[in-house]
Amino acid sequence: RRVSVAHVSWGIENEEKWKSEGLERESFDLILGNEICYVIASLPKLAETLDYSLKPGGLALLANSFVAPTTSQTQMRRVLFEELQRRGMEIEVVEGRQFEATVETSFGLQVVKPKSRGLPG
Repeated sequence: RRVSVAHVSWGIENEEKWKSEGLERESFDLILGNEICYVIASLPKLAETLDYSLKPGGLALLANSFVAPTTSQTQMRRVLFEELQRRGMEIEVVEGRQFEATVETSFGLQVVKPKSRGLPG
């Protein structure tokens, strides 16, 4: 097995750049992300990139504790869930811990790309 690490610009519009750097569609069994998203506007591109990058049956483990002051963990989680589910991803929440009274409870997500997807009818 090969292990690789990559700095990836999010969004399918970066596909040609990804390919030139050796990142092929559905090439990752596992993606780890921690403190990678702070604003809601970035979530669609994050979900798009996970869907592009994960192999069928692949797993993404994401954790996030802090968000921009203009949003909340609840809003971030809701939008991220919508974006991932729209792409057919399966999500399991792994609850975090309370860091201090002023910070909302952090959370972790386990995201799985299904091994097979039905074709649109």
